[in-house]
Amino acid sequence: ALCRITTVALACERFRLKHGQFPNALAELPKELLAAVPNDPYTDEPTRYKTTDTGAVVYAVGPDKTDDGGK
Repeated sequence: ALCRITTVALACERFRLKHGQFPNALAELPKELLAAVPNDPYTDEPTRYKTTDTGAVVYAVGPDKTDDGGK
């Protein structure tokens, strides 16, 4: 999960460096930055992503399968 999240986070940061802001959704990431959004290994759903006032959060729900918003 950590490697998948890190890959997505790096693509988001590269997007931010080019566009001056984080993407609103992972679907905005061009294929050259991220070929496909990896699934959360705990739920087999797409990796979670949200923007905040100070940046962005990329996360997996974890082994308890409870979505705590990336805390």
